Amino acid sequence: MKKLEGKVAVITGGSSGIGLATAKRFVEEGVHVVITGRREKELKEATAFINRNVTTVASDVSRLEDLDRLYAVVKEKHGHIDILFANAGAGTIAPLALATEAHFDQTFDVNVKGLFFTVQKALPLFKDGGSIILTSSVSNVLGLPGFSAYAASKAAVRNFARAWTMELKDRKIRVNCVSPGPTDTPALEKTTGLTAEQANQWVAVASQRKSRLPSRSSPPMKVLSSPAWISPSMEAWRRSDPGAVPRPALQPRQSWDHTFQTLIPTQARRNSMSYAIVGFGNIGQALAKAFARSGIEVSVATTRDPESFASAAAAIGPKIIPKKLAEAVKADIVFLAVRFEAHPDVAKALATWQGKTIIDVTNAYGVPPEKLGGQPSSKFLAQAFTGARLVKGFNHLVAAVLDQDPAVQGGRRVVFLASDDDGAAEEVGALAENLGFAPIKLGGLSEGGLLVQARGNSWGRLIFKDLVKFN
Repeated sequence: MKKLEGKVAVITGGSSGIGLATAKRFVEEGVHVVITGRREKELKEATAFINRNVTTVASDVSRLEDLDRLYAVVKEKHGHIDILFANAGAGTIAPLALATEAHFDQTFDVNVKGLFFTVQKALPLFKDGGSIILTSSVSNVLGLPGFSAYAASKAAVRNFARAWTMELKDRKIRVNCVSPGPTDTPALEKTTGLTAEQANQWVAVASQRKSRLPSRSSPPMKVLSSPAWISPSMEAWRRSDPGAVPRPALQPRQSWDHTFQTLIPTQARRNSMSYAIVGFGNIGQALAKAFARSGIEVSVATTRDPESFASAAAAIGPKIIPKKLAEAVKADIVFLAVRFEAHPDVAKALATWQGKTIIDVTNAYGVPPEKLGGQPSSKFLAQAFTGARLVKGFNHLVAAVLDQDPAVQGGRRVVFLASDDDGAAEEVGALAENLGFAPIKLGGLSEGGLLVQARGNSWGRLIFKDLVKFN
């Protein structure tokens, strides 16, 4: 059975670009989609492209009567909504000195007013536990000449997501926001008013301003993976603070709000917690440097005598304390930064790991899946650490990147966390923030966690992705 089999999705701005690519992907996952667009010709072409399970409604999201007509069609045909992708957007480019009232009104009528009422009018049809996805833009954190009105409208979208997450929590409706960078869609030229040459110039400028490396526009099929990840049964993260796409948002078993109220450790516990890093190779030393930068004491250990690496620890800083393995593993939180094959030897250091949190920094690349019993590598590894709470994290960056200061051009380097224990994920997330990183929770080990785990000779899709979050 496909992951989204039988779900109903409404996608505004679905006749081209990101919306159309998302609709196609949703249908492939078993969704019935209702897409909107302003032009009948493009909607007919979109229907032919998607091929099945699609209904089209010609409408303009800035016109409330058009939204009423859209949801009347949805109610008659499907009776409810599981997923809403509020993707319709517009915005011609104009410098401050030349912008007109018409330019401003058109941008805000579609991007702010239109999106607001698209969501509001959908609520009566929404099933509890559904998913709302909003399209913002990386421009909401960049200062780009000529884009001030557009960027402001997209910043409003980002803040809608934050507020609606709280407003809709009792209905367990997830609200997420994706912020694409320059994307190769018809709108890049048609709605912005840019020529093809100007559009290419803007892509180059915007890409240089972004923290991500590729200096080119992304195809819609790449961007659409984020809406696919954060829809029901594929989602896992509920909080709605976006960064540049790809920004997976995959939901934990309990809502963020429930976790925040009942599972978050007290400040006193955080202040008294102890930390250890087992493994002092390139990754272990990179982690130690993060602790040193933050002035947090951490024990480091290997299976060797601590004197053999004491000078390397001292060179990092006075807070890096070499210890024997048996002493280091007494810490509350233990980073496992050894080769995957070596984890059973570490596990033998304690008869029980009850009450401890293990951060699995290993990568099981090259290990045949059958040796893991078909399980994700972290699930398999967790079995060796009896009683411990396990969080997969800090493993998707190569040592040379993890070694760097996570503060990047006003943002923070992202680390992905996955766990079947929400409390442990929250605890490690707090530590990651104290170390200067921006944690993103991916959900369970067998859910979003698969994105940061190798399987056989294949890497998870988020491994090696160096992303930076801007607040």
